[in-house]
Amino acid sequence: MQESGFKSIEKTTLSDQIIKQIKEMIASGVLSFGEQLPPERELAKILNVSRLPLREALKALEATHVLKSSYGEGYFVSSLEIDSLVQLFKDVNDDVKRVNDVRDARKMLEVAAVKLACERHTEKDIAMMKEALDIMETNLIKDKPSVTVRDSILFHTYLVKAAHNQLLDKMLAIIMNSLFIGRMKTMETVKYRFKEGVDEHRKILEAIKNKDVELAQSLIEKHLEIVY
Repeated sequence: MQESGFKSIEKTTLSDQIIKQIKEMIASGVLSFGEQLPPERELAKILNVSRLPLREALKALEATHVLKSSYGEGYFVSSLEIDSLVQLFKDVNDDVKRVNDVRDARKMLEVAAVKLACERHTEKDIAMMKEALDIMETNLIKDKPSVTVRDSILFHTYLVKAAHNQLLDKMLAIIMNSLFIGRMKTMETVKYRFKEGVDEHRKILEAIKNKDVELAQSLIEKHLEIVY
């Protein structure tokens, strides 16, 4: 049968579509570094979406440093070098060597960060990680792979934030954005990993709460080895 040229339609959530559109607008120069986004209510109207998926998208973009928020003023395009970040995000999963390099970097970064998280975490850090896990578990029950993957990424983002090191924080943002597409494809085809992933995350969180550095590092290392 001759190729028709059509491609299968990807099932994505509204929040994922919003994330994709904002990143593409930044990459193409429609949105510039430091530029303020319209107020949430106005932006929801422009995008023709409810405020719930918009808030989910903005929260995810802020967590990975694509956007930053200022109390009472709204969201702004981050000063992070987003053009190179978006290039990684688009291309890294097509190059095995680069994928392996990025994965190695992530593993080393998170194993080091979890040690600092054990030593420096606040009650707010623990609450944020727990919230990401609770949402991940809810979406697991609802069988929403793309949302579950995003919530898993948020957990790891909050874990590194708990280290209270801005450089590690931004380094992970670049890594997680570059690997997101590959994680999506993997989790769509290996759905049994969802529940295992939630269980592994909860054990990691418990070790951080207990300030058990050795256990936390062992768990995060094993978790990432299984993921990849």
